[in-house]
Amino acid sequence: LGQRVVNMEIVLADGTIKNLTPASWGEDGDLFYACLGAGSAMGVVTSLTFKMETASSFSTGGSIVVACGNKTSAKPFLRRLLQYMKESVLCMPSVSMEIVI
Repeated sequence: LGQRVVNMEIVLADGTIKNLTPASWGEDGDLFYACLGAGSAMGVVTSLTFKMETASSFSTGGSIVVACGNKTSAKPFLRRLLQYMKESVLCMPSVSMEIVI
């Protein structure tokens, strides 16, 4: 999953907000790659941007990542997904779900 991250926004412990990319220079470049391995120890990641292939999806660590292209195409997909989850998955007591948009 880390190799697909092209941008991340992180809030550091001192309140500094950093916008990091693989091309960031100096300490910010080191911080970008450190966050890929230990992000929760570096600060609070508030935004991630992934490079996706057209109409692709992949799963990692129990997560499923789907490229929707934009908010307009994401809304109908999420409505169908939530309906499916409500009817078929969340009815099981041992299941929980988190959706990050």
